[in-house]
Formats: sequence, structure tokens, C-alpha cells
Amino acid sequence: MMAYHFSKIVGLLCVVFVLQVYGDVTDTEYALMPSVFHMDDFDQCMVLGEEMLYCFVTTELRPTNPKQPSQVWKIIEKVISSAKNYRHDKLRHGICVPLSCPNLAGNITFFKTNQKLLQKELSSCYTEKYSKLGLESLVTRMHCETQEPFYNIDSFDIFVAICLFILFAVVVLGSFYEGCARYKSKEEYDKITNTT
Repeated sequence: MMAYHFSKIVGLLCVVFVLQVYGDVTDTEYALMPSVFHMDDFDQCMVLGEEMLYCFVTTELRPTNPKQPSQVWKIIEKVISSAKNYRHDKLRHGICVPLSCPNLAGNITFFKTNQKLLQKELSSCYTEKYSKLGLESLVTRMHCETQEPFYNIDSFDIFVAICLFILFAVVVLGSFYEGCARYKSKEEYDKITNTT
């Protein structure tokens, strides 16, 4: 009998929790909002070779017309009014630029060297993507990956590698010489290893 009342209390607490977390937003309304987190397939992007550009972006949404915000923006405002919810006006996405923003695909080589313009164009791409929801977008942070190494090898790297190789070679040759001398005469071995 006590377990029955306990299960009713737990059930009621769960309902109260769900109502408090989601507030007045229904599941249908919640589904209208853009995804807070999204990741394109990185491996599929790598297959593009030279045209590969994968970016991690943080984008901020705002209404296209602040005086008459869209229904989706009103839902977003309702959700973010509670500190318990994710900020649905700040999206964190990992995107394969040529696949997610096909209008940028022809200039990938140029965008690899011009981050400011890429950030502006990605903002335009996201604004176009969410325009039917009455939202516009601004990319605030961005980090991009390409097939090219992040750090290029310079002359200092080569110098350090040569020094390490020489040190390694001296250790190997010294160990080999000491090992060979051990099997010769005792006097010759003592001559190499003793300091007196």
C-alpha cells in the first residue's frame, strides 16, 4: 500500500518537473526550434580532399523583424527565459562547409585563407537556412579544420630533428661499440670503461 502511494508521489513529481523544465512549450513547439547541437559527418567531409573544410561554429539567432517576431522566436524566448534550459538562440554546430552551404563550395580554397569573409558568408548561409523560421544568424565563433597540417614544418623544426637524430645515433653507436669491446680482451674493455 505504501509503495503504491510512493509511486503516485514520484509520478506527480516527474510531471511537475517536466512542466517546470519545458514551461508552456509543447513538444510540437519545441520541435520547431533549430537544433542547439549538430555535427555533420567529419569522415564524409574528409573524402572531399582539397575541397574539405569542416568548421565548428557558434551562431547567435535573432528575429528577422524584432518588431514582429516570428512564432519560432517567441518559442525560443519562452524556452530561454528559464535558466534550466539550453540557450536555443545560441547554436553550436560542426558543419562540412561544402555540403551544408553549397553556395560556398566553389570558393573553398579562398575561404581557407580568409577567415573573416568565411565567417560572414557562414552567417549569410545560416540566415538563409533559417529565414523561413523568421530568424537571422550571426556566427560569433568559428574554428575550421582542413586536410592541411595545422602547423607547417619550418627550418627550426628541421634543425631540432637533426640534433635529435645525431644524439640518437651517438647513443646507438656508443652502445654498439661498448658491446663489441666487452667481447674483446678484458684489458681493452677496462681501458674504454675506466676513467683512471
